[in-house]
Amino acid sequence: MEEQEKYDLIEQYLSGKMEKAAQLDFENQLKSNSALQQEVVLHRQVEESLKGEGIHDFRAKLKKADQKWETKHSNPKASTPIFSLPIRRLLLVAASFLLLVLAYNFFDSSSNQGGTNLYAQHFTPYKMVLNQRSSSNAPNTSPALTQAIEAYEQKDFATAAQAFATLQQESPKVLSLVFYQAISELSQQKPQTAIPLLKNILAQAPPLFVEQSQWYLALAYLQMEDQGAAQKELEKIVDGAFKYKEAQEILRSMQ
Repeated sequence: MEEQEKYDLIEQYLSGKMEKAAQLDFENQLKSNSALQQEVVLHRQVEESLKGEGIHDFRAKLKKADQKWETKHSNPKASTPIFSLPIRRLLLVAASFLLLVLAYNFFDSSSNQGGTNLYAQHFTPYKMVLNQRSSSNAPNTSPALTQAIEAYEQKDFATAAQAFATLQQESPKVLSLVFYQAISELSQQKPQTAIPLLKNILAQAPPLFVEQSQWYLALAYLQMEDQGAAQKELEKIVDGAFKYKEAQEILRSMQ
């Protein structure tokens, strides 16, 4: 895969403009390509640094400048030769500069890491286990549940979130459905929706998903840049619990 093609795919993926088939293919590549995973995280950080729409404005300005250079260079009467730098090179240079700034901030021990950076480094959707459990807290298998599970496993989290929410209306006491809806929402960068769902689970203290909910609730707060609330939740994760070592790692980085 050429560099420009890779960057275009990453931008399409992060902007949510990929066709479903292309998205599934790209996500399959992500599973087995750690270098590509890191580039996706870094591109997300670059976009955050440019404040979302800023990157599109930046691209537009670079393209406009590039077009002017090409026009002048193609004019035989131009007194001074102007060499056109391809837009992909300009973007690469700009992105590289921003990544260097991010890397400096990351390794600067005198400053805390941002919550969204910590979230990106530690978040992975919880494995799907509803098709493996037979406990009282697991829902009975149904076509609707099968579809929800398949959407989740294929990382179609928008579909999965809606499917799990619908299933909850039929089985409101099955908190495993609440848990997977929360993870689906969090995977879509929707911590505001995920937080009350996770709090609901912790308030009822079911036999399943308590430790996992504690971890993901802390990550949701990090995603919202509420490091104070995240710290409180991380401190509740005891030795031997789910993601204890990772929780301690984050707490140390927040000091």
